[in-house]
Amino acid sequence: MAESATILALWTAAGTDQDIATAIFSGTRTKTAISWIKRIAESTETPLDPEIKETLEHLSRINEVRDRIVHWGTQDLDENAKLVTNELRAHAERTLQEFRVSPEMLREMGDDLAIISVRLIVHYVGRADDCSKEEWEQTVENARLPLSFALPQPKKNSP
Repeated sequence: MAESATILALWTAAGTDQDIATAIFSGTRTKTAISWIKRIAESTETPLDPEIKETLEHLSRINEVRDRIVHWGTQDLDENAKLVTNELRAHAERTLQEFRVSPEMLREMGDDLAIISVRLIVHYVGRADDCSKEEWEQTVENARLPLSFALPQPKKNSP
């Protein structure tokens, strides 16, 4: 959902309708969409709302962890943790990075992605025609929930 919300935010920031947006932005990855949203704000001299800036930065951090899990893989440490490491890809010991992930961290990431989605929809897209006033008020309230995931600090080896 967060990827879809980010793409909708990009479409809105770019001022495009769905037909043009799907033709231009089809296949856009989250990292690129975030970059383009920021560039559009900069080029139009429209500062990003501080909460949206923080939201996009948080989404970038979650996306970074996701990419590392997918591309580096994990190793079991115990039932409550896995090790994410670039051990197989590191060309030198000084480039070796690793960090732990737990079920709690993954839950926090999922919860934050839901909040991020709502924040982007509220800020960029607005209320849908079939959304009641009460549903919209609850959606806006949900957008105010705090983000909880903290990016794990990779352990880097030093020579």
